[in-house]
Amino acid sequence: GALEEFVLIERQVALAEWRRLRNAPPEERVLAGVSLIARYRPEDQPEEGRERNRAWREHRQRRAEAMAALRVENPEAAWGDLPQGEEPAPPDMRGQTVRLRVETAGVGAALPEILGLSGFRPGDWVRTLPRWTVDSRLPVGQQVKRPQTPRQLLYGVPGKLAEIEIERDDAGRAAAAWVHFTFDTIPANDKMKPFAYPETPNSFFLDDESYTIEETPNDLSGYSAWKVVEAVRDGQPNALFARLADPDGATVVWSAAAELGQRRFLDGLDALAQGNHWHAFPAEVREYIGRHGGEPLLLVQGPPGTGKSYTTAFALFARMQGAMEAGIPFRVGVCANTHAATDVLLEKLGEVRSALRGWRAAAVDLFSEFFDARLLDVALFRFGPKGHLPEGVEALLPEAPKGQKPLDRVNAGEWGVVAATPSGLKNLCKGRKAAPGGTLDALVLDEASRMKVPEALLAGIPLKPGGPVVVVGDHRQMQPIRRHDWDEEPRKTFQEYKVYRSVFDTVRAMGTATIRLSESHRLHEEMAEFLRREIYHKDAIDFRSGKRWEMERGSHPDPYVDAVLRPEIPIVVVVHDEAASQLRNETERDLIAPVAAEVLKRGYGLREGFGIVVPHRAQRALLQEALRGMAGGAGGVTAAEEAVDTVERFQGGEREVIVVSATESDPAYLLAAGEFLYDPTRLTVALSRAKRKLVLVAARSVFGLFSPDDEVWENTLLWKNLLRRTCTEPLWEGEMAGHGVQVWGRRARGGGGLGDETALPADVVGSEPMAFDL
Repeated sequence: GALEEFVLIERQVALAEWRRLRNAPPEERVLAGVSLIARYRPEDQPEEGRERNRAWREHRQRRAEAMAALRVENPEAAWGDLPQGEEPAPPDMRGQTVRLRVETAGVGAALPEILGLSGFRPGDWVRTLPRWTVDSRLPVGQQVKRPQTPRQLLYGVPGKLAEIEIERDDAGRAAAAWVHFTFDTIPANDKMKPFAYPETPNSFFLDDESYTIEETPNDLSGYSAWKVVEAVRDGQPNALFARLADPDGATVVWSAAAELGQRRFLDGLDALAQGNHWHAFPAEVREYIGRHGGEPLLLVQGPPGTGKSYTTAFALFARMQGAMEAGIPFRVGVCANTHAATDVLLEKLGEVRSALRGWRAAAVDLFSEFFDARLLDVALFRFGPKGHLPEGVEALLPEAPKGQKPLDRVNAGEWGVVAATPSGLKNLCKGRKAAPGGTLDALVLDEASRMKVPEALLAGIPLKPGGPVVVVGDHRQMQPIRRHDWDEEPRKTFQEYKVYRSVFDTVRAMGTATIRLSESHRLHEEMAEFLRREIYHKDAIDFRSGKRWEMERGSHPDPYVDAVLRPEIPIVVVVHDEAASQLRNETERDLIAPVAAEVLKRGYGLREGFGIVVPHRAQRALLQEALRGMAGGAGGVTAAEEAVDTVERFQGGEREVIVVSATESDPAYLLAAGEFLYDPTRLTVALSRAKRKLVLVAARSVFGLFSPDDEVWENTLLWKNLLRRTCTEPLWEGEMAGHGVQVWGRRARGGGGLGDETALPADVVGSEPMAFDL
């Protein structure tokens, strides 16, 4: 009952918010980043597209006239009452793409800012509807244009945003833009409400008419989760639900022979390391790879940069060898809640298989002693791929030809891995009944700290009752998006069962067997030390890193920039005294711009080397505009836009140099909305994206906030301790962008402090000693 209520309440809250946002005029929605206004112009379309659109428009016009005539006789007539007649069907528009020119009139922002504020990305499901609508139930002569309503938008024309085409001027600024809208749909009906709504029958655009582009209101993953929860309630088996409900009731058959084969794989890795064919693994990684094969439910916590996916790939191949040794099948389902994260794990599996093939050639005797040659041919599948597949991975398409069901392909071999999102693993069984008792012999839930329990249950559909489950994630990083404030939910049901937690936290609360990875292969040791002291000591993790990477050295005539980019100082905090910003901060733009220009000059590219993390779209647009002038050519401009993004989109990524713009500085706003900025999971993700250099730019008010809310106050300590315990030494003080600015840092351990022997000159530090009072 609690799971059902959770799914339904989450959906109702999300839908209410979707409708609330669309009560505002379209121009305001554009500034909020949730809508675009675009115009259909015949001259922007290819000839075939114009003709198809014209045929559809004429078809609908004839139908409208026929309906108007019918309603003269029968005012209650519906569209289904129209006689079909002999009129041929209009051309199929599915798959056809139209270009809609983005409009700026009445918005109050220039095109570059509109595009920067927009949350749309290629591949998004969207709906579109004319900017102005009429009541089609009235006679044509009585129809008057009126603003579109949220209810009408629910039933808008469905499609995918295939591309946002941008035409730029000589300075690289967007001069014109077109949304490429592709007619497409996933069938929905009234029985799927409130999770999905059927579309309008109109599949055409009116010449020179303005339309709005909206995020689809449909949540098909939510609908699937709702149906699986219903099925569990009605008694249908789901091995993952059974495991979560009774972790001690499961029995995993993992014989002594399987344990021996798994352990032999680990011994092989040790032998390779001793022979300098491969690197050694830390103790906890060796435990993950060589043990726990028969654990019904295994939790793996991986802080930033510890190689969760890489390690899991080795652990799966070790278990695969154990199954081969025991003569049992081992078909594994691996999934994450996004396609990108799923593909990362699949890519790592491919790399391990390639490494095994390389060892067979380079260390023949070791390979034959420790590894099963059948591992070299383990099949890797990707169900429902969205992008490029690594070499050696076979795509399984949901729309497979008749007689070629994807599940049959998976079942054709005894050992293999199939990767998909949770909905994908559920759809893997569509159209073909799974083997009695399930199909998959094991399940890995990656990025499980961002996965809700009902979502995870989708992945549990094809799992055998005795299949081991590995849950991988980190509750100290980003959590699932929750629409309702469940922490304040008073009902006893939710206080007792806490079904709103991630599947990672759900398993963590059970006290099941746990592996805690502790060594980061990405972060500088100073960044790892800060996170250990402030975050991961709470989990008894001795988080560490042996990396002491430094930026490329250089000099800059501006002492402020020179201080910020000193290569021997991996973490720098820039503190300013501007205190009136909420969602965008021009002072921080001005502080970041010269630093960004110098970082680019030192060879750190916008695609891989340098990134800026922001909390809000408005600040993203502001900084994207600043970076565009530094980028060369259209490709560079695109890279500049991609280099600035929110914390959510940066999770899972990394850059050599990261700048974090806190943006918010208004003390009253910080008190009212502090839960967002001070969320420790957001700051943990933001701080852990950098390899060589982290620069945090924030207002003095961010560090000085005193909140009456105990949780917010506790969270502010993470920010305060950056200055109290880590960045404790002054690097520069002066005035920038009309505001007082201080730069703080500390030389990495082993490099000495910034004491007398390494004191900065007076023109850098200032004639008076710097002080920072929290």
